[in-house]
Amino acid sequence: MDTRDSRHRSRRKEPIMGGGLRRGASAATWSVIALLLSMVGCSKDADVVDTTPPAVVTDLAAVNTAANSVTLRWTAPADKGPTGNAATYDVRYATWLITDANWGISTQVPGEPKPRHAGRTDTLVVGGFPLEANYYFALRAADEESNWSALSNVTHATVWTTIDTTAPSAVEDLAAGSPSDHTVTLTWTAPGDDHDTGTADQYDVRYSTSPVTDATWASASQAAAEPGPVAAGGPETFVVTDLASDSRYYFALKTADERSNLSSLSNVANARTATAYSWSPLGLGVNSHVNALIVFDGQLIAGGFFTTAGGVSAAHIAAWNGSSWSPLGLGTNGMVVALAVYNGRLIAGGEFTTAGGSAAYHIAAWDGSSWSPLGSGTNDVVQALTVYNGQLIAGGRFTYAGDTAANFIAAWGGTSWSAAGPGMSGGYLPWTMAVGLYRGQLVAGGNFTSAGGSAVNHVAAWDGYSWASLGSGMSGFVGALAVYDDRLIAGGVFTDAGGAVTNNIAAWNGTAWAPLGSGTDDNVSALIVYNDELIVGGWFNTAGDDLVNSIAAWDGTGWSHMGTGITSSPQHAIVYALAVYNGKLVAGGGFTTAGGVSASNIAIWGN
Repeated sequence: MDTRDSRHRSRRKEPIMGGGLRRGASAATWSVIALLLSMVGCSKDADVVDTTPPAVVTDLAAVNTAANSVTLRWTAPADKGPTGNAATYDVRYATWLITDANWGISTQVPGEPKPRHAGRTDTLVVGGFPLEANYYFALRAADEESNWSALSNVTHATVWTTIDTTAPSAVEDLAAGSPSDHTVTLTWTAPGDDHDTGTADQYDVRYSTSPVTDATWASASQAAAEPGPVAAGGPETFVVTDLASDSRYYFALKTADERSNLSSLSNVANARTATAYSWSPLGLGVNSHVNALIVFDGQLIAGGFFTTAGGVSAAHIAAWNGSSWSPLGLGTNGMVVALAVYNGRLIAGGEFTTAGGSAAYHIAAWDGSSWSPLGSGTNDVVQALTVYNGQLIAGGRFTYAGDTAANFIAAWGGTSWSAAGPGMSGGYLPWTMAVGLYRGQLVAGGNFTSAGGSAVNHVAAWDGYSWASLGSGMSGFVGALAVYDDRLIAGGVFTDAGGAVTNNIAAWNGTAWAPLGSGTDDNVSALIVYNDELIVGGWFNTAGDDLVNSIAAWDGTGWSHMGTGITSSPQHAIVYALAVYNGKLVAGGGFTTAGGVSASNIAIWGN
């Protein structure tokens, strides 16, 4: 074999590497080669394409609305990974809910901002809306390769093209009534949008067990499901629910328009929710008017014009033991008008001349088994009784008590009668109709204009030595007295007390008279305190703004009815007397029903 041919064949088998380098080139040489290749764009990733869009925006919000503009705010999305940035936004709006399907026909907002670094906040003020409407907003984000994100969440805002700063007028006729045990019905007149024109946007009705004021508005409870306003001047009715029973609530409201202009606070109305209490009769009752009630020797004593009680003969006075009626001996031969307890005996006063069949002129004592007179009594009707400084005080139409001249008021000390100074005088048919105690003094009320020779006008106070006026007194007669919340309460028929406008009932605090709300619409003839409330009876239909039917409760701030009250047919009902017996309230007078239940002239209120 030719040696040259062998060498030639061996050389052809050796591959030639770029640059003439042979396979045996060093590792360092190969590193240089790779570096050069990467510098000229020959990387192994040179053919990879970016198809990943920015993240979708999920917190787009309309954060501020002004005249013809809305401010949008959102968080800038990431592009590739958590730190990359998007390149551009497309923000659009429409009067419809924006979706992928209608994105293309929604209006694009000009001047969108360049996206900030991922995680930062972007904002955009959108303006130039063509009309007032509710607008919807959405956006997409794109990267430099025009990869567009999915549609963001959709937000909305109501836009107006004119500036409106006129709030609705404040409601001035809010009224609360028709309470059940858990609801109260509110009524008012719609105020409108701009003052008293147009239609407002919404109501905010709030309530509390204490009066609602601007200072307490925020802490008052907001009622659920308030009605949408009707046009200005229209009637509104709203039932507030989920109230506690037997509780007084105060209600107020504010009105807002579509621009969130808020009215001033309305007037404050109040009502007491109903209780679980109800009226029931005392057996068969009595067959005519009850004028006086008192508890004696564990029994309820009723005095009046009746002659039977529970179907049993009972001459003008009877006892109820909780289950049945019984007479007090032979009773009296005429009407019993007043009752008291003195020195362990029951005292009855009225129009009678005998008690237990024996002479007893207008006043007598019952010791539990028999009747006896108090001296020679009085020369005319005894209308009122109380105990003061260890003496029995009697008031009425009499001018003598025993052999003592006593003008319409006298004291029985246990053995004899005495006068209380010159007594009362003045006015048409003067007489004392009510007596009571207040801050250590004896108080008398009635139809008189002077006491002890001084002008007093229907009410006066006796300190044991002399009579004094209580302010300028009343414009009409006083027929009932009680003490409630450390104030003397006077009821009767009058429209002025000490110069204050009052309707038949007023309160004296030691220096001045004041009304109890708007009072009653007619005569007040009975007063008593029961369950921390003042109970008022008489010949009236309403107390405050509430239909109460002859009996009502005052809790210090407002009036409330007691069931459907006391009624009668065919004549008007009247409550003459009130008492508390075995923890329950008893009302006596002239009526046929109490709370819709048949009750002959006497009924009991309780649970």
